[in-house]
Amino acid sequence: MMQINNYTSSADRAIAMIPELVDKVTELLKSDKAEDKADEAAE
Repeated sequence: MMQINNYTSSADRAIAMIPELVDKVTELLKSDKAEDKADEAAE
């Protein structure tokens, strides 16, 4: 989803980026857990 907003300060932009950051961190952690499970199964 693309949002078009006029941000008045860098703090507003940082706050607007938080949901995207959370999504990326969650995706990264999920992929790490999947790799850990695959490594355990291989051993």
